[in-house]
Amino acid sequence: AWDAAICIGHPSIGAGGSCLLGFLILLNTCIQLVFCNIVRNSFTQNPYDSDTLTALKWWRTGEAQSVDRVDLTTQTSLASRVCHFYEAIPVSAEQMTMANDVEHYGWMLNDSGPVLCMLALTCWLLIIMSEVNKGLRFGKAMLHITKGRTVILQDEEGGMVVQSLALGHMLGMVAVQGIRLGIAVALGLYGVEYLVYTTSIKDLLLNAVALEFILTIDETLFELAVTSQVKIFVARLKPLQMRRGPGWRGADLSAIMMTFGPMACCLLVVALRLQPALEERKAAWDAVCGGQRHFAVATDGLGRMHWSRTEKYTDNLDEKQGYARAAVDAIIWNGTDTAIYTLTLDNLIHRVREQTIDQAGVLTDCVDADANDDASTGMDWAMGKAILRAATMNRTLASCDDFRPYCFSIDMEGVRARQWCPVTCGCASMREGLLLDGPSLGCPKSCQEQFQSSVHTHPCTPTVDTNVSIQSDFRAYCNGLTTLFDQPGFKNAQLVELGGRMLEQGCQAVLDAGYLGAALCKGQTFTTQSTEERQFRSVEKLCPVACGCDGSGLPGAKRNWLQLSQLSQPTAKKVLQMRGACKRAMPLNLDYFYMGRTENGSPMFRSPSADFLYYGPDCSANGGARRWTISPALCNEGYYDGYLVSNQSSSPPETGIWYMRCPDGWEKVNLTLSVVVQVNLTL
Repeated sequence: AWDAAICIGHPSIGAGGSCLLGFLILLNTCIQLVFCNIVRNSFTQNPYDSDTLTALKWWRTGEAQSVDRVDLTTQTSLASRVCHFYEAIPVSAEQMTMANDVEHYGWMLNDSGPVLCMLALTCWLLIIMSEVNKGLRFGKAMLHITKGRTVILQDEEGGMVVQSLALGHMLGMVAVQGIRLGIAVALGLYGVEYLVYTTSIKDLLLNAVALEFILTIDETLFELAVTSQVKIFVARLKPLQMRRGPGWRGADLSAIMMTFGPMACCLLVVALRLQPALEERKAAWDAVCGGQRHFAVATDGLGRMHWSRTEKYTDNLDEKQGYARAAVDAIIWNGTDTAIYTLTLDNLIHRVREQTIDQAGVLTDCVDADANDDASTGMDWAMGKAILRAATMNRTLASCDDFRPYCFSIDMEGVRARQWCPVTCGCASMREGLLLDGPSLGCPKSCQEQFQSSVHTHPCTPTVDTNVSIQSDFRAYCNGLTTLFDQPGFKNAQLVELGGRMLEQGCQAVLDAGYLGAALCKGQTFTTQSTEERQFRSVEKLCPVACGCDGSGLPGAKRNWLQLSQLSQPTAKKVLQMRGACKRAMPLNLDYFYMGRTENGSPMFRSPSADFLYYGPDCSANGGARRWTISPALCNEGYYDGYLVSNQSSSPPETGIWYMRCPDGWEKVNLTLSVVVQVNLTL
């Protein structure tokens, strides 16, 4: 169509045909220029520029790992679901689409996306070079045409031969070819940017075809709109004569350039545009999905950041939503057996939705749901079984006994197992070896109370620690210890090793373990993966002497309390009677006998159950004692059952408000300590 401009003004096509052809050339120019402008302004922007990468990093470090965005059913973070391309995600669809495009496109030169892009670039550059070559060859031919009056004659074969062109006609043809070359070069440059920055591999071929379509608009207009006289004239027009260019052994230089030029240009584009674009794609992937993404964070009241692990999202995690989805589907179709009706929406929002696992543990009984299948209690076994099957992703389990292998897990499957099957899991006894017994970990609070009352309290004698290794409860505790501290979140190889030694050496292993033994006695430790304290069942009731029931302190800090006390004791020994303490499995409302004085000069008392009453917790002369303390361990800050802050170090006050460890947690109690008798006490 561009070349047809040469016949404008020829008598054979008439004035009307010339005007129409001139209009079509002008229309084609305008259309292609508009397309060039649209491609430049709308399709050549880098989708992974610095602003986008910054926004993605803000999203990742904020919303993506926030505990507010954790799916409570699958226990997965938003980042984990986005990077697994979970289609039902309600938020962050834009980030998921971007991650999906980058993952499927790739960021290495040998990935499918870059390979297809290089092929598309090569083909596009071939098309552009072909268009440029046509324009240049036509312009070169113009230089060899005789200048003068425009003469186009018919030869013997019926073809039309250009003999000469008028200067004005020739300048017009040069201008048309100049526009043609300008559009081709501009569209070539913008098209390269367009293809390099195409985000989806699916769109790459479509975009390449779209670019080629823009270049063929002139041919479409020529076929549809020009007159038949023009088509006949162009068809009969003989090629313009031009001198043969330089070559090598029959290979024309122009042909060589047209063959290898696009390849060279493609390599240049790969080095200068595609490779940096691939690096930016990789940076975008790292911003959205790079590194560790299976965790959630939250900020406490002091502004400190806390984090916790979440589940890794996989396809079969959809099964964890099985119960929730089935229950909602049943409600949609008027079925309510799988869900509990809440009277008001306010209760649903502020009581049900905000209820924590810890709070739920206060409301449930210490009974296996399959043994007390009573829908009126809210612990209907059909519902519980559906919840447990979804949590464990095992649809074959039918009873609490089937769910026993999940009882020791610290993940949600373990929490659900302990909530619905607390007796089977061992929340109320030591026989299963369960060490995760708190309400926040699934065990009902009532099970803790049963455990305190059911576990035998051993007397504070060395014989107990010597014979404990033959007891089934002790062996279960050791096995539970190795199982618990071999899990992510509780990982502690030293405690796992200690559990093995305890099976061989009994309580002596706890005594010899130093600070690790003290951790077992206190039921709290720090793991190797976190600075957060972990709570678990103490070994104190199984190894009372090793844990300092005689006042010697915890393992690693043992002391002889007789050496700590001053031996210049009066003959008359004071006895204090304690009243007002809360009810406990090991009572504190007993008589406390005066035993002497500690290094700081304050009196020390001891009850028949081996609880000490002293001024501490550090009893040294310069220890900075500041409160009266009730504890099974003398002068040790590791554990205590009650305390009263006081500046009076000579004797405990007769009445006062004490903080005391009670079955429901720490409580304020009004404690009375009265002198009941003066006796001569022989130790």
